[in-house]
Amino acid sequence: MQPLYVISQNQFFITFVQYTTSKSNMTRLISTIITFFITCSLTFAQSHYSTYLNDFSPFMQQAESHESCNVHISDKRLIIDNKFSKDIIITDTISTGINKFKFYVRFANLNNQENKHYEYTDLNDNTIKKTSETTHGIVWGYTNEENFYAVLLNCHNSNPHDDLFDNRYMSVNIVKVSNASMTILKTLDLNDNVNLYDGYNTLNVEYDGNTTSIAIGNKSLRYIAQYNDIIYAPNAQYGLFAGPAAKVAVERIALRYSPIMKYRLRTDWTLQSLKKHFEQSTDPCEGFWTFFDKELSEDRLKLGGRYTIALVNNGNGYDIIYVDGAKVNNHDWSCGMLKGQISPTQFIDNFSLVWYDAMMKPFVNDVYATIENYTLLSLYFPAQKSCIRFAKSIGR
Repeated sequence: MQPLYVISQNQFFITFVQYTTSKSNMTRLISTIITFFITCSLTFAQSHYSTYLNDFSPFMQQAESHESCNVHISDKRLIIDNKFSKDIIITDTISTGINKFKFYVRFANLNNQENKHYEYTDLNDNTIKKTSETTHGIVWGYTNEENFYAVLLNCHNSNPHDDLFDNRYMSVNIVKVSNASMTILKTLDLNDNVNLYDGYNTLNVEYDGNTTSIAIGNKSLRYIAQYNDIIYAPNAQYGLFAGPAAKVAVERIALRYSPIMKYRLRTDWTLQSLKKHFEQSTDPCEGFWTFFDKELSEDRLKLGGRYTIALVNNGNGYDIIYVDGAKVNNHDWSCGMLKGQISPTQFIDNFSLVWYDAMMKPFVNDVYATIENYTLLSLYFPAQKSCIRFAKSIGR
């Protein structure tokens, strides 16, 4: 049998190649394609870019909804001109969620000249005021206007009336806003490797599943902070910040994210709830299954552990729930996580298979499972010339 498909993760396209067209193979084809796309939605990294080439969508549309700012595209840049006293936060409609992510923006504050004042309207009394220190930055982990993180930038002169001792520098404030209350996590002053006027700087925030790191620079990035205690909400977003009188010019915005599989594979099942469910179940396939034996080509497939698993009917087949037994990457596996899925085919006791290996990467291509006499579950990996078998447990 020829390969079903070839996929390029970086380019996100599928090239279908020759496949025999018998009825049985066509059924397997359709089932595998459906399973493949479901799994791809869980596992593939995705990238989003906002530039003049796509009209800075969706930031342009989001910015246009703010009555207190003028937004337009000029000279291949998104311009956000805040003429009022209220801070402006513009978020993307895409959520970083509970994922690994890298978010960076290359932008400039055009109202950032030395010894120059910029006008804005105070919304409290509609008077015109001036400031020489305008602020711009980015936000992330944003759930609403009262809860988010931000990196805020503004430039100063240390002694503006003394040419001999005067130095210009950038103040970087990393803040947390929780229930509308702001806490400054870190403040630092920079005067090198950043543009101190109206030129471009790049801000980068990345999260590797454990640590959130922040970097900045105009020509090369340097890390300025790391945090291990930031927890992100499923609807967390990222975006731009423009303070009063700031005129922000954005050259490009980029986000790349990929799922944290140890979170994505979590379910509500526990050992206790599984036991209780099986005590009441009349489905002969449901229950605990323990490692029985293996036929492996060790150079192609290695066993991640002598697993105990559970099969739970999900309405379209069975979820394979991890119980215990992991040896490889065992610190990331815990009872109740999804270890795979099997879905029935037109052949009796024959199932299409999704299996997450020890490193939580899915097997979906040309793998399948069988159940014999409701007592022996076999997982087949033809490309790896391997098979793993599990025996139905009697009680637990």
